Amino acid sequence: MSRALLSLLPLLLAAACNKGDDGYTGEDTAGNPPFTATLPNGGCGLPEYGWRSDEDLGEIVEWEELRDLNFTAEALNAALMSFDLGAVATATYDVEVYRVRYVTQDKGQRVEATALLSFPVSDDDSVIIAPTMLWMHGTTGFTDECAPSALGVEGALFNIVFSGHGFVVAAPDYLGMNGFGAPAEALHPYIVAEPTAVASLDAVRALYRFSAEEANRLTSQPSADLVMWGVSEGGFAALWADRYGEAYLPGHRINGVVAAVPATDPTHLAKLGVTTYGDTSLAMAASLATQNLWYGEPAPLSDALNDDAPGYPATSLLTELGASCSPDVPEQVVSVETLFQPALVDALVNDTSFEPWSCYLNQGALVGSAIPRGSNAPVLIVTSELDDLAQAAPVHDDIAPLCAEGYNIEHIQCAGASHVSGAVDSLPYQLEWLKARANGDEITGSCVAEAPRDCLSL
Repeated sequence: MSRALLSLLPLLLAAACNKGDDGYTGEDTAGNPPFTATLPNGGCGLPEYGWRSDEDLGEIVEWEELRDLNFTAEALNAALMSFDLGAVATATYDVEVYRVRYVTQDKGQRVEATALLSFPVSDDDSVIIAPTMLWMHGTTGFTDECAPSALGVEGALFNIVFSGHGFVVAAPDYLGMNGFGAPAEALHPYIVAEPTAVASLDAVRALYRFSAEEANRLTSQPSADLVMWGVSEGGFAALWADRYGEAYLPGHRINGVVAAVPATDPTHLAKLGVTTYGDTSLAMAASLATQNLWYGEPAPLSDALNDDAPGYPATSLLTELGASCSPDVPEQVVSVETLFQPALVDALVNDTSFEPWSCYLNQGALVGSAIPRGSNAPVLIVTSELDDLAQAAPVHDDIAPLCAEGYNIEHIQCAGASHVSGAVDSLPYQLEWLKARANGDEITGSCVAEAPRDCLSL
């Protein structure tokens, strides 16, 4: 998705009408009321830990206004029209963008994470009460310099577009990706449900806290009506933030969830990745490597990844993930045999257990999760017929079982589309769908995997 929309950057930069040429930095230490989640956590051999019960979740540690990213609606619409995205070139608000460093928790410990916040600006300085969006980005990397809040216009583009359409947006960078301030202590845990959902939901807390504390400088305030939107890894994040939402972030109405080209069953994806070499294989290797880190490395990575391939020990993947936001695939990695250990491949192909790796993957499966879903928000799932990364088949298989658990799912499959193009082609529909949910409009999802269709004509 980002590949196409990032082509907007040169025009955005040239056409932007900035509201100022410097930033404003502040700090805040106000606390939230005490809160304790009552949810399962950890697993896969992690020592027992409790959820934090304190007053600082979402506390703003530091913030900056990113004035060079503040755009007028006119400039934004001109850019969108020039790149044949006229269906979303209907922004009616100027936009202000901030980045914040906030308090969240990880395995019961206080940690800090970063996020982008963006706000629509009223044209007469009256205060707008706007619907709230939790936007969760696709994979940008695994370390601090890859955080969207560190990437300027490239990282803030989606916030700008959505706030131009009237949403107050919180966009977490995810755990392990600190866009400014002190560095993260470990790589981003990739496709791990608990830390992804928790840090994302605490970004919403940070949004509400920041909005209240800086109300005198803002012309919009977030309502308690919350929608969630994510693409690729962000689609996984959106589905899990919704799953945790009612129990972890009470008091906020989740009105709708969009998950574009998501993963819903990492085990099924891993099975595909170890049988046919391709993008899914590489993504699952990165996931297993960072999952093992998050779970405390109960087993050597060489149990799962091939350390004996000529010229390339696959366990060096962790070093490469920490060194570049776009690591190159070594020329020696040409097959599943050069990437994975036979024992892992055999277990996935034959549906047998291979611990702790099987546990890691199972913890990310929505169907049958131990995390109860309190939300009844309708869900739009978009898949791409020719997706070679987050392949569509596992998602299609999960739709009916998820609906049996109480989900209300509308599904769209984009015909002839790749991982990126399906998300881009259906972008206008996704935006209008979420606007309708924010307005309280209901849907009756079919709860079936739909046949491919032309998503450009939605």
